[in-house]
Amino acid sequence: MFDYAGITETNNLFHENKTLAIIPSSFLHRWRLWLTRPTEYERPESLDNTVFLCEHDMLTFDPETYEIENDVAAILYTEWQTLKQIYTARPLISLECKKGQERAIYRMYDYHM
Repeated sequence: MFDYAGITETNNLFHENKTLAIIPSSFLHRWRLWLTRPTEYERPESLDNTVFLCEHDMLTFDPETYEIENDVAAILYTEWQTLKQIYTARPLISLECKKGQERAIYRMYDYHM
């Protein structure tokens, strides 16, 4: 269901027409464990992207580079929509990767809680 697209390993994603959503890699790891072994692992309690924001509601990483920290993961926007039905997941931090672009365009939505 969720095709992990670890940002540090996704140079090929920047050559495709995709919209991605940024989430904490720790959430993605726990989610995958629960999906594969639900009797052994609990479903993650929350999906909170505020960990990527400073006290001024600005991103704490540069989404326009390939050099993003290991605590950041990217999923397809359609996967974000599914998670948002289960969790109060916000803010949405999206990356638009268009074919032929050298860098992703990012947008942040619904960041005032």
